[in-house]
Amino acid sequence: VHAVGGTSYTLALDNAYQELQANGRQGTQKVIVFLSDGAANFGPQYYPNTSPYLTNPCKSSVDNAATMKANKVLIYTIAYTTSTTDYCMVSTGAKINGNVLQYPNDYNTIRESPQISAVGAMQAIASPGNYYSNPNPTSLTGIFTAISADIMAGHSRING
Repeated sequence: VHAVGGTSYTLALDNAYQELQANGRQGTQKVIVFLSDGAANFGPQYYPNTSPYLTNPCKSSVDNAATMKANKVLIYTIAYTTSTTDYCMVSTGAKINGNVLQYPNDYNTIRESPQISAVGAMQAIASPGNYYSNPNPTSLTGIFTAISADIMAGHSRING
């Protein structure tokens, strides 16, 4: 995977959670496997320009994931980055210091505040022990096998 273009975490997580709520089987563990190639830097342009989905795309994802985990959803994250300098950026369309960021001139120009890296965000989104980073094709297969085995085993940390 080569990182190019915009990355939006929050809506992906929100949509996965909504799908689990609407169509998840009753009495089964709800699981989200979230894979990304970099830091969040984009949010839905139809949201208000002060929405945290635009002003803090990573923090809003971390916050929403915390709610999901509190509701017993198990989240695994797989990050195609190990760079702690791959910072989450404010989305175009966000209003910062009275100005609305415009594409393309303001794209990827302002870090979230407080700043957070893709690694930090992906670690925080994951349930404890469920963060994987920088897989190659061979290890990615192993990661999905490990996740599958973890879910099938019904460990107490999953059911708790």
